[in-house]
Amino acid sequence: MILSGCFDQSGQVAHKFYTWDGLEPDRWSSVWLLKRHIDENADISIVPVGAQINNAVAIATPESDIKRTHGFSNYENMVKAYNLQNDVALMRLGKIINEIEISPWQSTTPAVAIVEQKFRALQLKYNRIDVPAACYSGFFDVLYGVLKKSAVGDTEAYLASLSNQLAPNIVCQIPTDTIASKNDLPVLVYPIEHVLKMINANKTVVFVDTREDEEYDEHHIPGAVNLKLREVDATSAKQFEGADLVISYCIKDFRGYEVALALSKVGVKHIGIMKPYGLKGWKDLGLPVANSNVSDVDAIVLLKKRAASGV
Repeated sequence: MILSGCFDQSGQVAHKFYTWDGLEPDRWSSVWLLKRHIDENADISIVPVGAQINNAVAIATPESDIKRTHGFSNYENMVKAYNLQNDVALMRLGKIINEIEISPWQSTTPAVAIVEQKFRALQLKYNRIDVPAACYSGFFDVLYGVLKKSAVGDTEAYLASLSNQLAPNIVCQIPTDTIASKNDLPVLVYPIEHVLKMINANKTVVFVDTREDEEYDEHHIPGAVNLKLREVDATSAKQFEGADLVISYCIKDFRGYEVALALSKVGVKHIGIMKPYGLKGWKDLGLPVANSNVSDVDAIVLLKKRAASGV
């Protein structure tokens, strides 16, 4: 993709971009990459999900020229598109983002767990959805700095430095009490054991898979409804009327949380996310999934048997 520019009133080219508001590390690392390594003059707007800005380039959205593809994060595809592969630290950061959001099933790198833990800690400091954009930039500034200084990862000193430097109070200096919370409809977090007990008690438990179609088709929780954040409205919410529990999920529940919050705002009751988080947590417990080899019908039978025996 070639950087698109718009002329401002002074006649100078102003590079304008936008992305949707969200919680995923992939999205915020992509915004950071654009500003720090691609176009330092970029004017980046964070807009509500589904919104578009005329004469501006979309980043990490379904209509973007560069976006997440099967097996690769949006961040990784941006690094490749802008020929930044010679920067070892950027490549290492891409591997971390991939193992957090794209291929957590293969992740055995201690640094990945530390980065995810600290990223979540930053979000929790600001009630998840109220993290200032500057704090996300600070997070990736610090992470990139540690990766740049350390030629070899996973040593004890490297991991200790990573953990210490990514502390929320270091990467973000904005006082928490200056942020006005928008989250007046909190999303509950249910232990998977509780979810299974409700299934075993014949309660109506509905799973909402918030990922894209190809991700859903690859594997999903048995019987899950596929609903993306941009599709949430009063009409799509009607399918959950009467449910005893609605569980929204993605791979690690960054998107899962966003959809749960959006559904709660349009009236869906008894909604939350799971812990351990998302499809990764589900699979780590050996719980069944539906895929090309196991139908939803067969997977639901397996799930009910597993629920009867507990986690």
